Amino acid sequence: MEGAPPPVRSSSVGEQLLSVGKAKAVHRLHPWSLNVNNSLLAAHIAIDEDADSQIILGKATKLLRSKFSFSSITIEVEYFKTSAAR
Repeated sequence: MEGAPPPVRSSSVGEQLLSVGKAKAVHRLHPWSLNVNNSLLAAHIAIDEDADSQIILGKATKLLRSKFSFSSITIEVEYFKTSAAR
């Protein structure tokens, strides 16, 4: 049955994503589980304009797999704009 994975809290996932260097904001964060063995995550992460999006994406994916054991992760990387944060 689909639903939010029991041991995963969105706030914890968001905090972990923000710990990745040059990450400024996280939104549209959606963890869910398809079944007992498969948890998935979709999220948008905003990064500094001078950051390398591929490096951030790799670090974030590796971190989420190791901390939360997501079987599938989709992250959209965007460049942070101060005006969008309001």
